Amino acid sequence: MTLLVVYFIVINLLLTGLIIYLQKQSKTERKRIYSLLDEERNKLKKKHSEDKNRRGNFRLTLNRKDCTLVLKESTHDNMEKLKERSLKGYIENISASGVKFVCRYDLPVKFNFKVTAVFELRGEEFSLNADIVRKEEHTNHKLMIYGLKFVGMAAKDQERLSIILHRIESENRKRIS
Repeated sequence: MTLLVVYFIVINLLLTGLIIYLQKQSKTERKRIYSLLDEERNKLKKKHSEDKNRRGNFRLTLNRKDCTLVLKESTHDNMEKLKERSLKGYIENISASGVKFVCRYDLPVKFNFKVTAVFELRGEEFSLNADIVRKEEHTNHKLMIYGLKFVGMAAKDQERLSIILHRIESENRKRIS
């Protein structure tokens, strides 16, 4: 009978020890899982903040600033007839590295157009070479939106553009506050 009680106590202690061990393991595993979840959450937050402004330069929204694109060259031979053609439109937003240009012309951007964007900001004339890097079609308004990336921009022009954009942004902030 005492042997049976001893076995019962030993088995009880072993089971209790096993339960405590498994609980600690479970707690350690939960901590590890929570740590991994936190890392993933932080990665997503970082990616989300990068997606908000994927560009190195801040973008300034303009109120339909007139702009003319002059088509310079294309990788497709049939597009030669469009060379030096001017497209009238407007700038929706701008940064020191590119613009969002809106117009009614539908260009086949797969032919890698090189253009010159001609516009004026605060009395300063700009004529900047750019590549068309993307296109959005808005059929409900019959408008085409092109993403232009400035290429071969002189440091002087980039500095001049950046200064004007920062001045406009500063004035906009003053008006808001």
